[in-house]
Amino acid sequence: MDSAARRDGGPDIRETDREALSARARVGLWVVLVAIAAFTLADLKLVQHGLRSMLLVRVVQLALIGAASLALRVRMSERLRVASTVAFVSGIYVTSAIAGSLRGGMATQPITDLAIAFATATTLPWGPWPQLASVTVAVLAIALGDYAVHGTLAGTSPHMAAGLGVAFLVSVYIAHQLARYRRERDAAEAAVRRNEERFRSLIERGSDVITILDAEGVIRYESPSIERRLGHRAEDLLGARASRYVHPEDLRAVTAAFGRALDGHAVSVECSPTSSIIPPSAASWSTGGTSASASARRRSAHATSTSSPGRATRRSPRPAPSRCSWPT
Repeated sequence: MDSAARRDGGPDIRETDREALSARARVGLWVVLVAIAAFTLADLKLVQHGLRSMLLVRVVQLALIGAASLALRVRMSERLRVASTVAFVSGIYVTSAIAGSLRGGMATQPITDLAIAFATATTLPWGPWPQLASVTVAVLAIALGDYAVHGTLAGTSPHMAAGLGVAFLVSVYIAHQLARYRRERDAAEAAVRRNEERFRSLIERGSDVITILDAEGVIRYESPSIERRLGHRAEDLLGARASRYVHPEDLRAVTAAFGRALDGHAVSVECSPTSSIIPPSAASWSTGGTSASASARRRSAHATSTSSPGRATRRSPRPAPSRCSWPT
């Protein structure tokens, strides 16, 4: 899939994921930094015993944030970047559990860890396995912290333990579904780029002259084949009204046909130069903002001719109006 994206000239999909992971990790670092600052202020006010140890834990958390910030600035492989992010999130889980045990209570720890788990599942494009690894560390950290506070896990409510387990597994499932969605989206984008490349090659290398008009009848695109077939540069026709290249006697009928095309009806109009040494070229009309189109014989690009012995005829710089007909 990545090679197809590169062939189509589009961005590397894995590179896009790496950039998304880095950008969201930076936002997460700022959120964690603000949260740790708030917890530190609460510790200074509420913790009476073991304040030095608590502050040491906060310093370790700040060091983790600093290391993660530096890691985001270093160019590394996708696997190593994901591993460093898992290590950072796991470190936050462990240090938060240690802080809870130092406070002598783990009641709020599951809520904090669940918030982190769902945040990583929904914002980090890393898939189910990194998510599973990080929440496994969270479960172990909660269990060890509770054991450190109470000296046993016998008092743990089975319903609470089951609820936490299900919630953490749900976060893994969410990460899996989002990763699947991203893969399908990336495959669809790669397919669109391939189709666009084929369409572009068909237009630019084909012999048919294709003109795209907006709803006002202004030429917005002219295929390069017009220069090969009729001798006029595509950029010279951009921004001009297509009606200026229609014979005055045909203008009303052609305008009515264009209006029907804008209304969603299929319209076929055949046009040919009023005087030309070049055979008419097939073309398609597409109206901007609608799916309506009119397939036509080319309505523009007249080439007048002057003869002299041994010299080829030359074209005039501006197309002359073409004569058109349409099915009755």
